[in-house]
Amino acid sequence: MIITAFTLPLINIVAGMIGNTQAAWITVTAVYAVISVFVLVNTYMTCTERVQTAQKSKEEDVPFWTALKATVTNRYFLIALGLMLFYTVYQIIIGTDLTYYCQYVLGNVNLVTPLSASEKIATIVGIAMIPKLLPKYGKRKLICAGCLLGIAGQLIFLLNATSVSLGMITCIMRGFGIAPFYGVQYSLPSDAIEYGQWKTGYRIEGLMFSSMSMGQKAGSGFTSAIMGAVLSWAAFDGLKEVQPASAIRAISVFYLYVPIAIWAVMFLLAACYKLDKQYDQMMKELIAREGGEAETSVEEIPNMTAMSENKINIAIGRLYGASGRKIAEGLAEALKCRVYDRQIICLLAEKLGMESQDMDKVVKYLDSYNENEAFAFSPYAYPAAGVAEDVTDMRMFEEQTKIIQELAKQAPGVFLGRCANFVLGGQPHSYSFFVYADDEYREKEGKEYYKGQTLNELKLRDIQRNEYYRRFTGMKRDDPKHYDMVVNVSKTGVDGAVKMILDYVEQKESGNK
Repeated sequence: MIITAFTLPLINIVAGMIGNTQAAWITVTAVYAVISVFVLVNTYMTCTERVQTAQKSKEEDVPFWTALKATVTNRYFLIALGLMLFYTVYQIIIGTDLTYYCQYVLGNVNLVTPLSASEKIATIVGIAMIPKLLPKYGKRKLICAGCLLGIAGQLIFLLNATSVSLGMITCIMRGFGIAPFYGVQYSLPSDAIEYGQWKTGYRIEGLMFSSMSMGQKAGSGFTSAIMGAVLSWAAFDGLKEVQPASAIRAISVFYLYVPIAIWAVMFLLAACYKLDKQYDQMMKELIAREGGEAETSVEEIPNMTAMSENKINIAIGRLYGASGRKIAEGLAEALKCRVYDRQIICLLAEKLGMESQDMDKVVKYLDSYNENEAFAFSPYAYPAAGVAEDVTDMRMFEEQTKIIQELAKQAPGVFLGRCANFVLGGQPHSYSFFVYADDEYREKEGKEYYKGQTLNELKLRDIQRNEYYRRFTGMKRDDPKHYDMVVNVSKTGVDGAVKMILDYVEQKESGNK
């Protein structure tokens, strides 16, 4: 926005000093280029790769031609690439032709600054709204709605193509229209990568992201070349104060009509994007299929590998206020093993490169889950879109699943919550139990154990956990059929519940011998 606001006035100042407008454009652009070189060199010299993976990416083992075939046959990669390509074409045409349109059609080149700034401000405001809108409507609907808004904005300007006020309205509508795609553009290839892995078994990251980058550059280069050729054919001459009618027509067509065609193509491409509805189920299947291939080894995390002779894994689901943690601790003491709850978050933090403030954010997210509030955290201080992949809630669940499975294999213990009964379902020597209690018991527990929380507050936490469980497992958290046994702690007490669970496990293990 700063560059947009000050470039043209700066060019006019330089032109006044040297007496040559064309040379002023070249000079200012060259200065920008030199500054950019120093910025990029500084980035190269000072940035350090801080994230280390425990094993090589699967992509490294995929032959090039196999990766290429998986890439070009991935429909959602092609959709993402097409949207990125046409968005780049749109940016080049509007960014280049706006100056010509203001100068030769509207008659005031200084209108570039307010018109361009109004579009960019609208885009920023629109992007700020995405976290609220995206969980409710999805990427496809938002991008399609944005395209229709952009087309409407262009059509309004056609009512009077020399009206500055209508031009301002058009820029604002275009800004809001492009915001949905601008805000999610770099998550689209990430979705395509997950889709490709689900469909073919190959996770093609480098080739897809590099292809997106190449598509942007190719789109930019070809669009600039074609615009230059068309304007030259139309007898445009940048050194002349007055342009021929043919050049004015070409400038008007580029600014008024070509964007409509671009918006229409982007709408058709976005309409073909149907991954929103199947994404969650796809990720669940991926987790179930490949979750055992954990990238993080618990042996790498200090103080988390105290091994015991215990080979039993117990998953405890509970209502808040039903003494779930006390029961888990009693079981762990009897089995001489660990209770895993918040420790899993520590392992997750280590895996994803989180800082302490990020962990606090994750803990808050897990404790007050709301599926209508999108969660995304970047493990980098200054993330560059498309360079560092943000950590979404689904990615967090996937990594949490791998950690639980790895812990269950290398250091079996008692898992409190974390959808562990779903994650460990069907695993040998693994059992799951759900503990609940009547309201009177929970109300007392809320006062004594939960530092004065009311029964309603505990029930609200249960609702939040139910939403979390349903989103990532597709099941009801308190459905008895998902557990080996359900225990009413109001009737048994903590010690009684621990004994019942241990007796059940002992009987099952004896039968397995």
